[in-house]
Amino acid sequence: MVSKDLTMPTHHHPAKAAANAKEWIVEPVSAQIKASRQHAGLTQCQAAEKTGCTQAYISKIESGRQVPTVRVLLIFCEVYNCQIIISK
Repeated sequence: MVSKDLTMPTHHHPAKAAANAKEWIVEPVSAQIKASRQHAGLTQCQAAEKTGCTQAYISKIESGRQVPTVRVLLIFCEVYNCQIIISK
């Protein structure tokens, strides 16, 4: 009898892919956004006024509970005068 490995590779397993995305993308981007805001000398409330986002939304993004759209990332980059780098 031939035994087959039926486990899916990480890129085909939704739960593992989501965990990897959080570790490789969401957490680093969230940290960069928060650091950039702080480097710009802005509170979350001030950043909300300048970006048109709510303070609650910014808090969720910075804590990794919300994934920003590319449009929102571009707004943050413009307001904070920074670049967001995504790499593995």
